[in-house]
Amino acid sequence: MRILIAGAGAVGTSLAKQLSQEGHDVAIVERRADVAAKLSERLDVLAVTGNCTSPEVLESAGIDSCQMVIAVTDVDEVNMIVCLLAAQYDVEKKIARIRNPEIAGEKGKISLADLHVDQAINPDEITVEKIVRLTEIPGTLEVAEFADGKVEMRGFEVPPHAQIAGRCIRDLRPSPDRPFPLVVALARGDGMIIPEGKDEIHVGDKIYVVGEGESIARFARRLNPHVEPADKVVIYGTGPTAVAVAEALESRIGKIVLIEPDAQAAEAAARQLDETLVLHGEATDMDILTEAGVGAADFFLALSHDDQSNFLAALLARKLGVREDIILCNEADYVPVLQSIGMDIVINPRLITAGVILQAIRRGHVLSVVKLAGTEAEVIELVAEMHNNDEVIGRALHERIFPKGAILGAIIRDGAWIVPDGESVLLPGDRLVIFSLPEATREVERLFSPDS
Repeated sequence: MRILIAGAGAVGTSLAKQLSQEGHDVAIVERRADVAAKLSERLDVLAVTGNCTSPEVLESAGIDSCQMVIAVTDVDEVNMIVCLLAAQYDVEKKIARIRNPEIAGEKGKISLADLHVDQAINPDEITVEKIVRLTEIPGTLEVAEFADGKVEMRGFEVPPHAQIAGRCIRDLRPSPDRPFPLVVALARGDGMIIPEGKDEIHVGDKIYVVGEGESIARFARRLNPHVEPADKVVIYGTGPTAVAVAEALESRIGKIVLIEPDAQAAEAAARQLDETLVLHGEATDMDILTEAGVGAADFFLALSHDDQSNFLAALLARKLGVREDIILCNEADYVPVLQSIGMDIVINPRLITAGVILQAIRRGHVLSVVKLAGTEAEVIELVAEMHNNDEVIGRALHERIFPKGAILGAIIRDGAWIVPDGESVLLPGDRLVIFSLPEATREVERLFSPDS
């Protein structure tokens, strides 16, 4: 597929890298000449310097022969204009990053169809949903939802006192009355594997499981018998993300405290939030953190616009004894650094956005794609269809129909969750949740592509 990307920020660069590696013909337009030059050196893409809203520039990037345009500059209006122009060149699929809820939200005043935007991606909404889901089960490092919420993927770190530490994967096999989620991956050190039954779980491993919500909750209790639902959350910042997270948590968290250094912003947040205590002060001030009761909090959410303040505030909160921290990091290059120094969860909205956009590009009947933070591994949700492919349909899993590096984590058939085993047979219409390491992704796509 020939794809044109408008904007070479973190989202555009991440997409360009991934898509070029997968064999797509990628062109990217960027107004900053130095950034475009670096992309040309690092990636196998056509990098064009210029204004994304210029038809001449877009033509030099080959828009007239593209099947897809992805507009991911930092300006909503520019992204919409790119899609309008792409329609003039009969581009089949047009995706735009649009933050303004008055346009892209459920109550938007402008029709996306009138703007020729086939799919609008709002990073703020995606980020809020991710943070809220992470707070549902303390200890969660990664979370994604599939099959309209019937199935989840969650990642946890195995603590020293975990009941499953030192046991083999096969010892966790599900029972008919209380099925357990399927372990789809283990991350140890810098490596990640899809485990076999004989593989042993070690303290410090990151373990990824797929199953329905209650089964994962039971798994979390076995992993950490002392874990309790979150009762107190302290949030730093009053930007749209922070306030939206607070609003979403008010209905299920006993106590929420929000810290904001700007007096006017603090007052505005206090008026908007009914059940949240808003404190005016700096979250990098130990006295304010102490007043907020960070030491007794289950979560400290550093969600301000200032990355450095978020990092420092999270470090201080950990010193005071907070159970877990979630840090909003707008600079993608900082994410692996923060993860390496032990920050619990680091969220980069741009990288999350890139993962959401990928699902619109995949081959086959793909419903969603989730990239695991800090890795190239993916969780792919798709529908198995009868399309003359006898490699997968009607065959049992013990025949090893999936490539090495991929594992079927769940089957949803007629609305019911099925834990797959070697005797499971795939049928047309099954919704499948597949965990895939990067070396296996293209083969998974091929297996379920209509033209395979």
